[in-house]
Amino acid sequence: MKHLLLSLLFIVSNSAFAQSLDITGNTNVNSNPNLQAHSTLTVKNISNSSLDILCEKVIIDTTAGTSNFFCWAANCYGENTYISPATNTIGAGQADATDFGGYYDAFGSPASATIQYCFYPDNDPNDASCITIVYNGSTSSIYESFRALSLTEFYPNPASKKTSISYVASKNSFLQILDIFGKTVANIPLDYSGSLTIDTDRFQSGIYFANLIVDNQNISVKKLVVK
Repeated sequence: MKHLLLSLLFIVSNSAFAQSLDITGNTNVNSNPNLQAHSTLTVKNISNSSLDILCEKVIIDTTAGTSNFFCWAANCYGENTYISPATNTIGAGQADATDFGGYYDAFGSPASATIQYCFYPDNDPNDASCITIVYNGSTSSIYESFRALSLTEFYPNPASKKTSISYVASKNSFLQILDIFGKTVANIPLDYSGSLTIDTDRFQSGIYFANLIVDNQNISVKKLVVK
């Protein structure tokens, strides 16, 4: 009888701590501090029932002057929202790898944040599964490599026929020139460093923006006026 009671107690105890969800994903997100960091997670319903799931954000540590927010249930919520107002329905045995997004902005300064995201059925917050993500915008090798890349100002500016600009770039770099409506008017491949002369008489008069693109990331922006 004693063994039977102990077995029943063990089953009840384990049931009380049973979890319906399994959360997986990258828990360390390193990024250029000038760009928005983005994390993704896979939320799997390992229970036998379809569940309406909430997401809760818990800030464990963060650098002052930075910002974070998350997306869940087809919506994104502001920095001051900690529990998603909406639920995401996941069927029994099904997984969702696209709906969650965690975002962190260091605004150009070496900074970091440690944020925990918890997921649970909307009717049972005690059945929560959590994962902690470290957003690191202070990785020196990343920060220093991007900080070294640059564009000078255009000269002359305004320009009528020609203008020049100097740059420090790297592999897989180009200068993207956009008009004021955001339409790309030129993509110019770049070497690692040098000076570039652009014939502006082929552009209509107006305001343009030149983006230094390195490995598909916008590193620097300069304004050009064509007369």
